[in-house]
Amino acid sequence: MASQMQYLGARSVLPDISNYVIGYMRNAKRFPINRYAQFVETPLTRGAYWYIDPDQPVRIVSDAEYAWADGAKRPTGHTEQIPAELVEFTTDRRNYPWTIGDMAVEGIEEFSGHDLRQWHAQMATTKAMTNRTNRTAVALTTPGNWGSNTASVNTLNGGAGNWANASSDPSSPNYLAIKKSLMAAYNIITLSTNAVVKLEDLRLVISPTLATAMGNTSEVYDFFKYGPFAKGAQSGSDRDVGGLRGVPPEMYGVEIVVEDTPMVNIRPNWSTATPPVYAAASISSGQRVFCWPQSTAVLMARIGGIEGPYGAPSFSTYQIYFYGAPLQVEQFHEKKDRLTEGHVSENFVEVIAALASGFCMTGCM
Repeated sequence: MASQMQYLGARSVLPDISNYVIGYMRNAKRFPINRYAQFVETPLTRGAYWYIDPDQPVRIVSDAEYAWADGAKRPTGHTEQIPAELVEFTTDRRNYPWTIGDMAVEGIEEFSGHDLRQWHAQMATTKAMTNRTNRTAVALTTPGNWGSNTASVNTLNGGAGNWANASSDPSSPNYLAIKKSLMAAYNIITLSTNAVVKLEDLRLVISPTLATAMGNTSEVYDFFKYGPFAKGAQSGSDRDVGGLRGVPPEMYGVEIVVEDTPMVNIRPNWSTATPPVYAAASISSGQRVFCWPQSTAVLMARIGGIEGPYGAPSFSTYQIYFYGAPLQVEQFHEKKDRLTEGHVSENFVEVIAALASGFCMTGCM
């Protein structure tokens, strides 16, 4: 028989006590954002980075400009300076608090041996990572943030349609819609970055809904069936396949990341009954959603590891500058008020630093 747990002020009620706890709180290390964002620690809350003109290193207007005849003066290069822009940033501090009374802590610990404070600390950490992911999703999937590096997939693939209708049939108007879009975006990235960013540096970030739709197409199905991931998927030894909703971990040389972080966007909903009953957020009503919008995909570079060195050149598209610890967990026990106050804090700013190394694709479904 399932037991209901409630916290009514300082009073905790837990009938049918057991040592079994059900809690859906994700480990901070398992959030997909860690696979496509790069974190850079800053020495101060304010900083800046240089964005160097990408055109100048490959600007060849006329070969004659570089001719040096015998007896003539060497070309001076007065027009060969590199324009650069100093981009400033300021980190923002956020705090995710919780408060629990001593009686509730003692009651739970006495009957089940669990520490209620750990539950709340993990809850606040999950909330911080969810908010960070949501802010990231909004920044990366807003076409206005990408300048000219954004287009619909139908435009990129020359009218082959969206990815939900992609086909492996050469006679279909949707033939290789996914591949054509990706390669077109990759060509733009190659041109924009002077061929510095290669295919192996890129990540394709998509929503679970889009991944499921892609996995049901013949283009992806046949790619999977005849590719190197088929055996692991069939035997169940490749555990990542299930999380990818039928899309292979890598497609056409690009690593795929399914951003499956969920978010509840309403306040707690308690009934007026006695005792009150909590009504969980509704999926059908749009109260529990994925942070990443379903019809937008982003092809972006993440060069190197999750941590980037401050002050060093970086071609990673999306960078998070943080001051202090990426996440700081603190607890303060108040003897006077007989309660514990907990906090998870962070101090960061998200930046699409290397705009040329990424591409935002809309209308994927």
